[in-house]
Amino acid sequence: MEPLLGYMPTTTTYPFTFCNIAMSSIAKPLVDQGPDFSAFQRLVRSLFPGAQAQNIRMLEGSVYPIHFLQMSNGLELVLKTRPISATPILRNERYLLETEATVLSLLWQRGIDGIPQPLKVDIPHYPPRTGYLLRNSIKGVALSEISFPLTSDDRKSIDRQLGAVVRSIGRQTASQFGLVHSVASGVGWRTWKQAFLSLFDSLMWDSENAFISLPYPEIRQHAIRLSAALDDVVVPHLVVVDIGKPSHIILDPNTKQVSGIVDFTSALWGDPLMADVFGSPSPEFLHGFGSDLMDVKSAPIRLLLYSCYRSVLKIARQYYRNREGDEELAARRVLTAQLATLSTLEYP
Repeated sequence: MEPLLGYMPTTTTYPFTFCNIAMSSIAKPLVDQGPDFSAFQRLVRSLFPGAQAQNIRMLEGSVYPIHFLQMSNGLELVLKTRPISATPILRNERYLLETEATVLSLLWQRGIDGIPQPLKVDIPHYPPRTGYLLRNSIKGVALSEISFPLTSDDRKSIDRQLGAVVRSIGRQTASQFGLVHSVASGVGWRTWKQAFLSLFDSLMWDSENAFISLPYPEIRQHAIRLSAALDDVVVPHLVVVDIGKPSHIILDPNTKQVSGIVDFTSALWGDPLMADVFGSPSPEFLHGFGSDLMDVKSAPIRLLLYSCYRSVLKIARQYYRNREGDEELAARRVLTAQLATLSTLEYP
């Protein structure tokens, strides 16, 4: 089966590096055998002479292994590494570590508030070394893990702040559309329509290869039939698709204000409306974002296409992660409703 546009760019090059150090001594313990305390100590001492990691905690359930390091100098660091070779991942998940490193560097250099500082990154392409990203931790607690009550005013304030963060991130632009690693390598797309259809087609190829039952012909038909709506997007903006996930929003437990955002692996260059927060935005979020993007004639169709993409992505991830639960059924119900709505629409 041919891709929607006949070609999907891929690359294994990565032009950006903070620091490239040999990791052969740390790669195997970190990924295959669990954390090696001495390996962590050697890594952090290269940055903070005299300091030591006093406690190491691994985040469960993450495809890209994440370790939290508490340092003797009071700092808290986060170390993210590549997944083990046997971990099944989607095609567009192959360069998530590179994506996050690139985006963190860009946003930190631009002085965007609430962005964790990147400290070191090494992205080798050949085993036995493994890629890793070391960054500062953001003080606070994830919105998904808060143990204190939030009032209606608290939630409105959080939404306004999140809207402002999305606006600040979206002010970053590029010369091409597409995945961050593709654009960084000069093989992005000239138009957003090309980039999105290629991205969507890649996801459906992964789903078909895993024998996931989905109405592929119907999805492709609607995507192509309504793709002219995507031509309204003419400037590639930086978009963090999953920025609205409660686990990615860090709150100050004392002020109940947003202290930062974490996880930029879903970033791409495209339409700001691609972010999940535009699926059902609150008035406070839109006020914080401060733009009339949703008033454009093509916006409802674009939003539906993006929502359809995210539903397929949720279903595919359930299969690739071998997860059990209600998320797949919920995503299928939403997808069915989305396709029914798309079938009633025409553009232009």
